[in-house]
Amino acid sequence: VFIGDSPTSLAASAVPVTFDGKYPKDWQRALDWIEENVAEDEVVCSWWDYGYWITSMTGKITMADGATQYKRQLENIGMIMLSPQNESIQRLSKYEAYYILVFYTFNPNYPGDPRGEWPFGDNGKWHAMASIAGLDPLEYIDMSTGIPNAKFENTAIYNLMHQTVDPQYFELKFASANEYVMIYKIHYDSLVTE
Repeated sequence: VFIGDSPTSLAASAVPVTFDGKYPKDWQRALDWIEENVAEDEVVCSWWDYGYWITSMTGKITMADGATQYKRQLENIGMIMLSPQNESIQRLSKYEAYYILVFYTFNPNYPGDPRGEWPFGDNGKWHAMASIAGLDPLEYIDMSTGIPNAKFENTAIYNLMHQTVDPQYFELKFASANEYVMIYKIHYDSLVTE
């Protein structure tokens, strides 16, 4: 394999698998959507890995990127992702984030099946999110099967990745062609009544 035959992570949407001989364009389309639909002052929350892509390719504001030195910021994002949705929305409100982005990779032949997940997206990174947030990743896994348990299924990240969000908090605004990158509008209206 020649280096020229392997695209950069972004060009392959961070998924090193081809479909009909082509790499998926999920990230490129998501970045196009952000550039066209997110206002200059609207903050996008995502795991820090994607912050550079969002900022450099769209000029939009993110909560963190690879240069974020403030460890507490990464802890906060980890807590946003690993908290139940009603707690996640409270944390997000402190940052006035408008959108939240998740990256979920899976074999398209096995959608929704934990055994068909690929470890390239947030489904492979949530363990690190939990650890950085000071949480024990093992509390979110059924130790007999290695599959995430009910506690994990109650987290914001799980529901964002699986498009099972509570609509009073999150509204899907963009899903890429393979549904690897999803962008949700954050709704804070419910905070007034809670």
